[in-house]
Amino acid sequence: MRKRFVSILLSVIIALSMIPLFTVFAADYNAEAKSVSHLSTPVLSSAYVNNAGTVIKWNKVKGAAKYRVFYKAGNSWKRIADTSSTSYTWSGAKTGTKYTFTVRCVSGDGRTYVSGFDSAGKTIACLPAPKVSSISNTTSGVQIKWSKVSGAEKYRVFRKTAGKNWSAVGTTTSTGFTDKTVKSGTAYSYTVRCINSNGKIYTSGFDAAGKKITFLAAPVTSSVYVNNAGAVIKWNKVNGAANYRVFYKTGNGSYVKLTDTTSTSYTWSGAKAGTKYTFTVRCLSSDGKNCTSAYNQGKEITVLSMPGISSIRAVNSGTQINWTKVAGAEKYKVFRKTGNGAWSIIGTTASTSFTDTNAAKGTEYVYTVRCVSKDGKIYTSGYSETGMKFTALATPKISSLSAASNGVKIGWNTVAKAEKYEVFRKTGSGSWVALTTTNAISFLDTTAKSGNKYSYTVRCISADCRIYTSGYDTAGKSISFVAAPKLSSVSATSAGIQISWGKVSGAEKYRVFRKTPNGNWTTIGNTAYTNFTDIQAKKGTTYTYTVRCINNSGNSYTSAYDTVGKSATSVSSPVTKNDMVRVAEKQLGYSGGQKIWKWAGYNRRVPWCNLFITWCANELGYYQSGRIPLYQAPKDSASWFKKKGLFKSKNYIPQAGDLVFFALYGETTPYHVGLVEKYENGTVYTIEGNSDDVVKRRSYPHDNYRIYGYATPDYGHN
Repeated sequence: MRKRFVSILLSVIIALSMIPLFTVFAADYNAEAKSVSHLSTPVLSSAYVNNAGTVIKWNKVKGAAKYRVFYKAGNSWKRIADTSSTSYTWSGAKTGTKYTFTVRCVSGDGRTYVSGFDSAGKTIACLPAPKVSSISNTTSGVQIKWSKVSGAEKYRVFRKTAGKNWSAVGTTTSTGFTDKTVKSGTAYSYTVRCINSNGKIYTSGFDAAGKKITFLAAPVTSSVYVNNAGAVIKWNKVNGAANYRVFYKTGNGSYVKLTDTTSTSYTWSGAKAGTKYTFTVRCLSSDGKNCTSAYNQGKEITVLSMPGISSIRAVNSGTQINWTKVAGAEKYKVFRKTGNGAWSIIGTTASTSFTDTNAAKGTEYVYTVRCVSKDGKIYTSGYSETGMKFTALATPKISSLSAASNGVKIGWNTVAKAEKYEVFRKTGSGSWVALTTTNAISFLDTTAKSGNKYSYTVRCISADCRIYTSGYDTAGKSISFVAAPKLSSVSATSAGIQISWGKVSGAEKYRVFRKTPNGNWTTIGNTAYTNFTDIQAKKGTTYTYTVRCINNSGNSYTSAYDTVGKSATSVSSPVTKNDMVRVAEKQLGYSGGQKIWKWAGYNRRVPWCNLFITWCANELGYYQSGRIPLYQAPKDSASWFKKKGLFKSKNYIPQAGDLVFFALYGETTPYHVGLVEKYENGTVYTIEGNSDDVVKRRSYPHDNYRIYGYATPDYGHN
């Protein structure tokens, strides 16, 4: 009993102690309500602002019949309304005011509180709806701007299209936003709403009508280039655009209206050569009063003068086109066409010349040049529509090159369409020098100097001799020019007819010819000297003589000859025996050799077979003229003749006046020499000095093992 009494007493005390608290709450909120029992305290889930007012939301409390909503703007809670819903929209909130809200369960008749309340509540600043001040199209999208709302922490931007609901497109702390997800040609409406810093609670309403705009993308300039009509600007078609306005500027200046057009390209004929322009385009309203899009950065181009072709000529590698340098040009494109065909690009270069390596010989082409950007993609000038015509011809080929009596004669093939030819010459490894221009296909170079090695080449040239119309053979054809010997005298003497001529530079040997009236030229002898005696001329006969240069071996002519020659009538009979043999015969039987070796300058006896040959030559002037040398040893004479190219092998068939050298079996050094008297039936007949110390006649089979070889002295007669 005692325990039960204590329990009842405590309950009474607790109940009595609550009466003053509820009395105070009722006095502050609603004196009519009384606290009877407790339900769970409603938990506010959100408080935010929309166009109808401030919206407060809370959870549903089990057993609750109604809820009473309170606010305070200072220290005291004030009743707003009772509701059986779990949300309430209060239209009485004043913009710019910060409110705290709470909710309490109340009995169905509204007289008794049946729950506690959240004394902290939910606080929110009720802000005015932002006012969109401007909306415009930019290069990156639609730009929305609005006035700053005092107390706003952030703003959320909404967008909608016709028949659709508002959807958020972005959140920002700024008073401007660009919607980059728009599509050109689409109409949009935009509105803005304040929101708290964490982006979860709207703190204002919004303009439900919003601001409308049809987004038009800024036209993209696809290309700017120059043609013969002017500067050409091209851009993409913008969906929804009625018109376009084209602008230009120079340097860092401001854009200036150029024209309005419904097209997506424009050609401006007023662009000035040498000026750098920037072009851009904007969409324009149908009435032409308002630009309905932004504009892009624009494209730059420097309008340049048209290149002028200065010359076209044929070179070895093709057709070379040359033009004047254009100030500001980075590169040039070269075009070619045939007849009335279309222009085709054949090359790009930073130079002011270009060689067309694919031009067909004999085909007429028309060429023109146009300035182009460094990357070769943008034309920065116009071009000559007529261009310049040119036909490249085949390279002339030298078909003949020979020494003439008065120079070097060059011949070449006829080149189709050639108007003229230019002949070039170079000496040795020197440079090519032009000699002449001609309509013919041959030329005689009378300025060639004997003894020089010349190369010749030929090139086609225009009729006015200003433009080369073909390449040329860079190697050319070469000739070692030896002039035709010029006869200085032809005279009849008792020893025969003597012929003399001037020394020819570069000549190795000479061949002497003669003919009788109406006859043909016949060879009468070869010599390394500049005189010759025809000892076979018949007395009373008139002969004409000429001389021609030959090589050392006598198998090739190295010069032309005087076709007229010089004439003389013989006053002596032909010599029937070699003059060296005649002198040697007179010494047959002579022994000891003293007069021979003493004549040679020796003061004692020496082997004198070789000295005997020179002694005989001295009697005839051959030693004095250098035709026979003075050596004591046969081996030295043999070497001398070898160096002169006047030595033959042992297989040679000798003639009277030749020298025969002997060597021991297996030896290569001659030890003895004799004078050939004649050769008959395989036998060599000789006259030899110091044969057993006597001048004797000897004979040998032609294949005698001791015969080493033969010298063929140049006696200067036949």
